[in-house]
Amino acid sequence: VALDPVDPFELLTGPPASGKRKYLKSKISRFIRKTNDPEKLLVLTNTVNSAAYFRNIITGRLSSYSRIWSESISSFCKKILREYYFYTKLKPGFKVISDFEKRLLIRNILKRNIKLKFFKPLKSREGLIREISNFIDTAKRNPGWEKNIENTDVKYEDLYLILKLYQQALVKFNYIDFVD
Repeated sequence: VALDPVDPFELLTGPPASGKRKYLKSKISRFIRKTNDPEKLLVLTNTVNSAAYFRNIITGRLSSYSRIWSESISSFCKKILREYYFYTKLKPGFKVISDFEKRLLIRNILKRNIKLKFFKPLKSREGLIREISNFIDTAKRNPGWEKNIENTDVKYEDLYLILKLYQQALVKFNYIDFVD
């Protein structure tokens, strides 16, 4: 939250129904009264519902203003990436991969004739696919993870290979994984 020019950053956390929305509503209202400049206001939330709630608060205070930046974080990121994709390796029309599509992509990678040293074919691969999906997310959130793994760990060699093939598939199918 950057609503105070003296102390522009504030981290607000709390359990459900602890008054976070009420607190932010008050801060947003004060900011609008003080500056009357919604161009300087960006509200990002974790959910679409919260974004709509804050958008309604802002438009209620400024009835003549229609371009309000109150969005979920993922919607905001997609908007920015769609507008400025040419600064990335993305092609126009990219798609954000869903968890279901991610598991399908991993399943297809496992069906290829790749030489895995640790993982063996299983009757039901759902547990393996879930483990690989979790590993991919964890690896992407922790750059340099492979430096902390012993070179002799064949499980991580397999996972690293699958991660590499997954990243190649994202590029091939013009997907973006928001964990990236």
